[in-house]
Amino acid sequence: MDYDTIRNDPMLDYYFQNHSNEAVDYVIRIILTGILTGLSCFTLDIFCNLFLDFKNSITLFFMQSDKFELGVSFFIICSVLYGCISNLLTVFIQPVAIGGGLAQIKAYLNGTNIPKLFIPSCGIIRLFGSSLAIGAGLYIGIEAPAIHVGGCCGAFMAQLPSFEKFFKQKHIENNWFLKFRNDKMKRDIISCGLAAGVSAGFLSPIGGIMFVIEEFQTFWSLQMTISAFICSLFAGFVMSTCLALKEGESEI
Repeated sequence: MDYDTIRNDPMLDYYFQNHSNEAVDYVIRIILTGILTGLSCFTLDIFCNLFLDFKNSITLFFMQSDKFELGVSFFIICSVLYGCISNLLTVFIQPVAIGGGLAQIKAYLNGTNIPKLFIPSCGIIRLFGSSLAIGAGLYIGIEAPAIHVGGCCGAFMAQLPSFEKFFKQKHIENNWFLKFRNDKMKRDIISCGLAAGVSAGFLSPIGGIMFVIEEFQTFWSLQMTISAFICSLFAGFVMSTCLALKEGESEI
């Protein structure tokens, strides 16, 4: 991966002619990354509770009906089924989503190109696979999957591949989707997504910033800190709002 952007006179001339509003576009993508990460982490929480409630409610029904053996059998079979589906999704669809993903993320942000680590399908498999694994009762939580999902949201906002294909099919020239198609900008927006994932997973925006600076970022910059802070704020706000609405609270 290229760690620095190319600096020469033709590139600078093209940059100032076609990227005059990049600061505004960058902030928009950071905010959208935070919002998308908050919604994704809330979806992860919803599916975890859904799988757990289904298994526990059916098991409790059998127990209360004095069918102890049937309840235990259902609990074991459902847990094994959840775990098998989670493994099959990971092994046969997106093997790069194996494990917690933090080691791969560190390697990626420090210059090692890991194919398919932040593509949308990897984030989706991570979301559903982790939900099933948690529903199976395995010893994991939503924090590491939330961080990886946040990174996938950041990579998606940095590239926006589907929208670019749409404009190409309509023969519309639009450079908005190509402005951040370089390794440096992509890493920065992914780092913001990682901070947003920590913020949504722990409901701690400051914790998201500190985690990214401590664990992932090789070089510190004020722009990166401010961007991660903005992204974490929006992710934490969206997650808190969704949880409050889910629980029926009138005050957020």
